[in-house]
Amino acid sequence: MATMLGAIVMAAVLAQAGDRMAVPPPFVPGAGAAGESGNGRTGGQMPPPYTAGGRQFLVQPGQDWAHIRRELEPGDEVIFPAGFHLPQKIEGLAGTREKPIVLRSRDPIAGAVSCGDFGWEFVQCKHLLVENMLFLNPTEAAIVVDGGAAPGQAPGERFRADVVVRNCTVQGSKQRASQDGVRVRAAADVTLDALRIEGWQDAAVEVDDVSRVMVRGLMTLPARGTPTARGVAVLGRSSEVVVTGAAFNREIGVGVQVGSPGKDAWPVERSAVERCLFDGPGVALRLVNAREFTFGRATIYEPTKAVYEVPADAGIVGKVTIDKMLVTWTPGTLERFSPVPEGFAVDSITLGDNLWFSAELPTAWTVLGAPVGYRRGTQVSDVDPTLEPRTLRPKNPDAKGYGVFAGVAVAPAVGG
Repeated sequence: MATMLGAIVMAAVLAQAGDRMAVPPPFVPGAGAAGESGNGRTGGQMPPPYTAGGRQFLVQPGQDWAHIRRELEPGDEVIFPAGFHLPQKIEGLAGTREKPIVLRSRDPIAGAVSCGDFGWEFVQCKHLLVENMLFLNPTEAAIVVDGGAAPGQAPGERFRADVVVRNCTVQGSKQRASQDGVRVRAAADVTLDALRIEGWQDAAVEVDDVSRVMVRGLMTLPARGTPTARGVAVLGRSSEVVVTGAAFNREIGVGVQVGSPGKDAWPVERSAVERCLFDGPGVALRLVNAREFTFGRATIYEPTKAVYEVPADAGIVGKVTIDKMLVTWTPGTLERFSPVPEGFAVDSITLGDNLWFSAELPTAWTVLGAPVGYRRGTQVSDVDPTLEPRTLRPKNPDAKGYGVFAGVAVAPAVGG
């Protein structure tokens, strides 16, 4: 079984043959990122428990573990060896802040969840850690964190989940148009850390009606032939959502969408996309409903439709800051720079210091349209950053104050 899983992972790598290697995230969090292979164990041995005195329950491949869930107490762990495991809907499972309940793989080759419509659904669960798992071919979503409606919960109040999902991989294939990698809804305090999501139809990560959600170190590889796919979609009445250290690869349709469409929709508030890499996006950022939003220190390489845009069905877009960006493209490959609807209030967007470069500038501004926004800082367009092909780090020292690597000492990329 372990050999079969290894072949699945290798097939995903070989499927990229002929493509430029996928750009890794600009950083990968240390906690949980190395996986179980980094602690000197070999397959078949139980890992040491995270919590002193915590019990460990081993779930064999193909085994339903509903009976185990009824026995779990704070600090306990559910351990999954290499092999294929069942999808599960898990309701009301709760650890504590000091003693979370842990679900993780036992072996260096991750345990694989063979998804149906869903993989693992966590409904009104709190204080959980999900680590080092592989999810295969969901038709709807591989991982769901759903706050639902708790008894006595006020309208608009989010369920405080305190759930961490880290160092997991989702591998999907062409199925439903609604297919996502990870969904979080009606919940607060959720961290998605060092995830790799390959192949989906709608959004790699979709968060809806959430607060205090962090998406960190995400790596996305959309399915081929899905030019409308989104990387991260932040929807509904959400606030305090941060996307940082993510890499959006392989001509993704929209890197990040902020807000749900509609003039009456509630805006996403007090959120940010920072230090992300966009490699060949259609549109890096789509602003649909956003207030007090920051787009900063990102590197965008070869955008084709637009760098950032405000669509015709947008609602509120205000107090948006775009700063320390590095954007470069080949002449003739970008349709528009920052399209917005007619009558859009330009001062809704503030431009800090940014670098935009293509050999077709400055004359192409008349065709592309100049960057939309109130120019508080300097817009540099005559410095060729000369990006390194593997990391998208600028070689030109005059460009090193811009983009994802600005002011950061970056270690060599994990795995290459």
